[in-house]
Amino acid sequence: MAASALIAVAELESFTRAAQQLGLAQPTVHRSATMLEHAAGVRLFERTAHGLIATRAARQLALAARLAFAEMDQATAELGALAGREVGRIVIGALALSRSGFLPRALVEFRARHPTFPFEVIDGRYDELLTALRRGEIDLMLGALRLPAPTEDIHQDRLFDDSVVIVARPGHPVLADGPLDPARLAAYPWVLPRRPTPIRATLDAFMAGHPPRSIIETSSVITMREILRQSDHLGALSRLQAQTPAEAHALTILPVEVPNSRRPIGLTTRSLWEPTALQREFLAILHEVARTVA
Repeated sequence: MAASALIAVAELESFTRAAQQLGLAQPTVHRSATMLEHAAGVRLFERTAHGLIATRAARQLALAARLAFAEMDQATAELGALAGREVGRIVIGALALSRSGFLPRALVEFRARHPTFPFEVIDGRYDELLTALRRGEIDLMLGALRLPAPTEDIHQDRLFDDSVVIVARPGHPVLADGPLDPARLAAYPWVLPRRPTPIRATLDAFMAGHPPRSIIETSSVITMREILRQSDHLGALSRLQAQTPAEAHALTILPVEVPNSRRPIGLTTRSLWEPTALQREFLAILHEVARTVA
């Protein structure tokens, strides 16, 4: 119970809110956290003018506790598998690229083999999903890899390479005769992902000398597609995204090469993560599907 109290207080930075989340009395949570603080011999929480703040030691201890709970769940699932039961679940952190192509194919293939095994796919930005991965809240993250890796406690497994393409609606005036160089492209309004995503960084570098004057920022491929389809905006997608049936029907890839846009796509996991048998099976399916994409 002390570990659960520590995690809740460190995350919410409030004994009252932590007690509400755990369904316990506030004095009980406060007492548990205080006992843990005495046992650790370090200060875990500090009161400031802005409220309760978890110290660095508290955050590190809470992270270790979260990972311990996650590993116990993994062990329970593995024991269930040894007894012939499908126990546990797979939680995937999906970056924008993975949602458009190979992840759905892998999920369908796995579901055909295991019709009732629970899956959860969490969409999000890289920094949000990385935090959840390191906490043990998700099992793996799928999408563009970061080179170098942002932290030492993760492992990155490349599946294939992708590149960035510029897209527009069919019949867009930019497709008329004329050079498709940054100066000409900058004359049109754009729809782009927010910084600091890899696609945005690549386009910013390509258009550095002629930055577009009009930009709509969105992380939604559907929103981008609909804006492009109904206007003269230009956009940027990964080639894999642009070649999915929904995007290929509505958008045209412009005949312009975006330099230095190749990037590795793959899996990110915790360095010491030991997948269960079913998780290993799903990873094998992901690799099989990725070979058809590469």
